[in-house]
Amino acid sequence: MGATVIIVYGLGFRDPLSGEWPGLARAKGTIQAMDGERLLLALEGRDSLQRIDLERIQGLDLAEAPSPHWPGYPEPVSPALVPEPSELDTVDTRRRIVLKFLAGGVGGILSGMAVPIGLAVLEFDGYTAVGMWPVGLAAGAACGVSITDPQDRFISSLAGSVAGLLLGGSIAYASDNLWGLIVGPPVLATMASEMWREESEGIRLSAGPSPGIRGVSAVARVRF
Repeated sequence: MGATVIIVYGLGFRDPLSGEWPGLARAKGTIQAMDGERLLLALEGRDSLQRIDLERIQGLDLAEAPSPHWPGYPEPVSPALVPEPSELDTVDTRRRIVLKFLAGGVGGILSGMAVPIGLAVLEFDGYTAVGMWPVGLAAGAACGVSITDPQDRFISSLAGSVAGLLLGGSIAYASDNLWGLIVGPPVLATMASEMWREESEGIRLSAGPSPGIRGVSAVARVRF
């Protein structure tokens, strides 16, 4: 603990087949604590801390090592070759937004078609079956947006989709064009999803050593 390091770590979600990360970032600072899954880094030049998953670390360079031949000294990583986090975050965010919109649009169209058909099969009258297709459109758009983002809050996507349905319906009524009704739900669902994303990774149980004032102790944690 207390070592000043430069860490190169993966961004985004690891490819399940290749095991590669979509991007890399670097951070320089002092290690404050570390357990079996993460380390806590006090960032240099900033009054903030950053938690980095150990599985994301691709390289680590001791910025203040006594000698490059010190036993266990890791291979140095050239920080100049690693893009700044802001650049990679921007690319990753754009890709995620486009994917959400496309998934929301497809989900809305398919659900909007399925709801009237399902009601017709259940022998509802034709007016009810046709009149319920906007409900399927909004629900399908919210589901399509939510399923593509593990950090999405479904209630936010659903609220945005309903708002998009109302706004798109108004535009469609004023312009006599159904495109506003179809595009509105996935657009506002995507916006709401991005605004209220969760940063938690779901319920996870972990155990490992934790440094303290009186030494190292074993700690079990449940994260939400």
